[in-house]
Amino acid sequence: MAERAIPHFSYGHPTKDKILDASIKLFAVNGYDSVTMRDISEAVGISQGAIYNHYKSKEELFEDVMSRFEQKYKCYFDWLINENAKAETLEQVMDNFFAELLVVRDLSTYYGISLLTKEHFQNTTARERLFRLIYVDSINWIQADIDRLMTKGVIPQSDSKTIASLFMWFVLAGNDMRIYESTATKLPINCTEMYSGFKAFLTAVLRNGIDS
Repeated sequence: MAERAIPHFSYGHPTKDKILDASIKLFAVNGYDSVTMRDISEAVGISQGAIYNHYKSKEELFEDVMSRFEQKYKCYFDWLINENAKAETLEQVMDNFFAELLVVRDLSTYYGISLLTKEHFQNTTARERLFRLIYVDSINWIQADIDRLMTKGVIPQSDSKTIASLFMWFVLAGNDMRIYESTATKLPINCTEMYSGFKAFLTAVLRNGIDS
């Protein structure tokens, strides 16, 4: 499939972007409480003082990490919805759904989801973002996208809410696998087979439809 222009949100400030990219990975993999500003400065390759030029505290940095992730996440969903609006076949729809899920170009999106799921027990802001962004907005976005495809006749009428929920539950499971892979962790399952199997399953569901 031809390379497509996937949106990449940036603050346009190289040092700040590097700080946020390093922070989101460290927070997601190690947990917020275990990460120090020194850890972040070493990961970026700058002094702690340089970080404090941008952020007064780790708490302020954490808030910006989550805000930036949310903007990037919404940017990706806008792209996905626009791509599916142009889809004429089910195969094109599935390519849109899975192309970027299976071929990672920006790991910070995966780290962001992992960060929200890991920190939502201790952090109210993370919890609010998790439920609003992942369990409410994302499912609603995908459902509306599927409804448009049904209206266009690309796929048959069926219970789009359930299909959207299934897709997002897979995203959460697949996200964890990507995080493990990024840390070179040996996994007891074949991720490529898992992704391909779910793609085949979701294709069959969309092709045949399900009742509410």
